[in-house]
Amino acid sequence: MPPRPTTYLVVGGGISGLAAAEEITRRDPAARVTLLEVADRVGGKLRGEPVAGRTLDVGAEAFLMRRPEASDLVGRAGLAGDLVHPSGAPAQVWSRGTVHPLPRRTLMGVPADPGSLRGLLTPAEVDRVRAELTPRLEAEDCDVASLVSDRLGAAVTERLVEPLLGGVYAGHARLLSARAALPSCSRWRAAGARCWRPSTPCSPRPTTARRPVRPPRSSGPCAAACTASRPPWSRSCATAASPSSPRPWSASCTRWTREATRW
Repeated sequence: MPPRPTTYLVVGGGISGLAAAEEITRRDPAARVTLLEVADRVGGKLRGEPVAGRTLDVGAEAFLMRRPEASDLVGRAGLAGDLVHPSGAPAQVWSRGTVHPLPRRTLMGVPADPGSLRGLLTPAEVDRVRAELTPRLEAEDCDVASLVSDRLGAAVTERLVEPLLGGVYAGHARLLSARAALPSCSRWRAAGARCWRPSTPCSPRPTTARRPVRPPRSSGPCAAACTASRPPWSRSCATAASPSSPRPWSASCTRWTREATRW
């Protein structure tokens, strides 16, 4: 008598749940996997919305290519041919009705040189950055907005830090932990050191240093994303996780109950 297949229950149909379900079925093709998702779709924070006639990502829009896990998952979902990579265009900031180049040598928007902010910030705002306040606070942590605004002024938070944090963490500076999002800045906050001096350990190193520059680990692109030419790749991952016997994906879980050897 053949052994009974192992039964798995995955709670949550976000990218983590989908990746877990796909991993289970890949390692154990005979497994029976049920995935519970309270929403009417899979993907969690990864989703697309129509903007000006085009479908754009409103969650994470790309993934790093330095590690193979995400790109391998996309390949197993049958979307390797839909991968696109960012262009070499420099980063820019839209502020006060015009486009400004992102100042060089910034740490998540925190500048190493106030002079690089001319044009993007007003003269008064640049002077506020130069006159950085360095209170040594007793609390172990605070939100990013409080850390940056109290030291460098609200303009740095609003014009530089907030746009970058929104793109990286999909969150707001006033709601993100400084220790989690800007650990280097938290260290000079604890020490009462200035953040914008080039000699500060957490500041980006000068790009004109005479030391030899190490070659990149890979000559390929550092990031990739899926185009919208096919259904959302979260749905493709769902199909890859259950290729032989699709099961209902939507269910609301309100309580766990233990019954003998099962839940």
